[in-house]
Formats: sequence, C-alpha cells, structure tokens
Amino acid sequence: PELARAHTVLDYGCGSGVLGLAALALGPARLRAHGTDVVEAAVENAQLNAQLNGLAERSSFWLPWELPSYPK
Repeated sequence: PELARAHTVLDYGCGSGVLGLAALALGPARLRAHGTDVVEAAVENAQLNAQLNGLAERSSFWLPWELPSYPK
C-alpha cells in the first residue's frame, strides 16, 4: 500500500540497484528511485542494470559524495 502512494524511493547501499529497480517495476509509473553506495563498481552496476531494464529515465545512482543537493 505504501509503494502505491510513493513518489520517490531511496535505495541506500544500493549494490546492484535491485531493490530500487524492483520498486520501479512494481510501483506506479510516477515513482522515481535514487540509490547510493560507497563502492563505485556497485553504482556503475546499478546504472547499467537500470539501462538494461528500461528504467534509467526513472532512476539515478550516486556515490554519496556526489549526491546532488535539493532545495529544502
């Protein structure tokens, strides 16, 4: 029920991005996923998995020190 109402999910310690990408696959079309991991190869794999699954436009994966700032 919460996923159906969500607009954004955060995949903290994203690894391959599987949790964030699964949320996109199962959630509403408006849902966006953002993930972060301290391992550069993990972030690269998550980005690749998003592309391979057609979810790159609805997701972003970052190293923690590269996360964009959003207005409060």
